[in-house]
Amino acid sequence: MLFLARTALIRAKQTASAGGYYFTVTIGTPTDSMGAGIATASATLADSVGGDAFSWGMLKFGTWYIVTNAFGTSIDTGVSTASNDVINVAWNAGNLYLGINGTYRNSSGGSAGTSPTSPTFTGITGTVYPFGSANTTSNAVTLNPSATPPSGYSVWGGTWNASDKHANVVLTGSNLIANLSADGTARSVRGTVSYS
Repeated sequence: MLFLARTALIRAKQTASAGGYYFTVTIGTPTDSMGAGIATASATLADSVGGDAFSWGMLKFGTWYIVTNAFGTSIDTGVSTASNDVINVAWNAGNLYLGINGTYRNSSGGSAGTSPTSPTFTGITGTVYPFGSANTTSNAVTLNPSATPPSGYSVWGGTWNASDKHANVVLTGSNLIANLSADGTARSVRGTVSYS
């Protein structure tokens, strides 16, 4: 079981209900509880990705883990972490494809190659959002909704709302950078544009 605390989360309101959409998240220098994936509007912003039944993603806890369901699903991929790791997130009609540095992981954590063909999670319903978590003052989780997508996918796209964020979340172009303050309180941000 993973025990995580003091995480800052990012949930963007640029949504997708169907079709193929793609974004990436760059993790500056990974520390435990940093990660990314997708979430519904019911996911809490006060916990890490995978911290409840409404978010699915990759989370650093020693190595990269596939997580969801309040960490009830927690699969070690065995992939070591490094500075500037990129988490690849592809979403298509209820299927979530998660990758690390361009190599996708299947539902058991094994390598599924360099294109999103073997889903990490299936049967996800409802409107989903990009979702990321950070837990440190000196590190950044950079969400890039305009990353070049794999064949058959569209960029997640959109803009972000600079007035709907905590002071410790910095907006730089189309990227969101979350830095946790020294007091250890979670920090959050949302976008305003949605589509389905």
